[in-house]
Amino acid sequence: DVMPSPQQHRRPDADVKDRTRPHFPEIFNSSSRILRVPSEYPTIGIAVQKADANDRIEIEPGTYCESMLIDKSIELVGMGDGENDVMIRASGTTAVTIERINFSDVVAVKFRNIRFVVHGGKGNFDHVVDNEGGYVFIEDCVLEGGYWGLMNSNTSLAILVNNTVRGCHGYGVFTADRSTLWMENNDVHGHLLSGVNVQAEGSTATLIDNKISECRANGVMVCAQAHIVLENNVISGNGDAGLSVCDRGTQAVVRHNSVTNNGLVGVYCFDGAGAVVEDNDLRGNAHLALSVHKDSEDRVLSLRNLL
Repeated sequence: DVMPSPQQHRRPDADVKDRTRPHFPEIFNSSSRILRVPSEYPTIGIAVQKADANDRIEIEPGTYCESMLIDKSIELVGMGDGENDVMIRASGTTAVTIERINFSDVVAVKFRNIRFVVHGGKGNFDHVVDNEGGYVFIEDCVLEGGYWGLMNSNTSLAILVNNTVRGCHGYGVFTADRSTLWMENNDVHGHLLSGVNVQAEGSTATLIDNKISECRANGVMVCAQAHIVLENNVISGNGDAGLSVCDRGTQAVVRHNSVTNNGLVGVYCFDGAGAVVEDNDLRGNAHLALSVHKDSEDRVLSLRNLL
């Protein structure tokens, strides 16, 4: 591994997506209904079945031991004040699956103020939220346990704002298959693999103002020709690299982040990946601040970082 100087490198050719939050369809409107659980419907699953597209389900405080499939555009809102007031708990199964039945349909789902917990998931692929081709907006929620906190695949869109994602047996947030991920002001920590993993050509991610820490592998991993933008994040205390960028065609823009005190390196670029790494604090990592393998040397630009 080598430590690059700015003079050695040129700016990567690949364009990076605009840093504007993706448009999310409006769901609730003047013709929508409000369905209340459990005062009107005994379970969330029954309310989902009875809801029409664009309805809102208001969940009163309590613990709901169930899982559900959502194939229509609806909102689910917890009516409690604290993170434990409204809990959806699943054991040995995915808590929520969002599925687009017909390719031409738009399935847009919003979750707000709910704690999702999946017990089990270590030996199988039970996730907290499995987004298979839909649009999901998750705000002020907790995603806890399971194998992955969020599985975002099959040309999906996921927007996460002000959430906690913790304690998964695999990745905290996983995005693949030409999907889009936007994460803003989330706390992602304590996962057995990486906190955030983005992979595959056509997959893009933007991470702004997040804290990603205490994961056994990388804080963030991006590979297989995916593109990522990271700005103003704190990535610290992870077992391997704070950020790993690998594979030819993969691109990362890494600006104004604190990537410190990780177990191996701050930022690691290898296998032909490209990156712009500038104005970051990369101090205090166990081995190197910035490690660029020789096959990525001409694709990485490093400027004004604290090393």
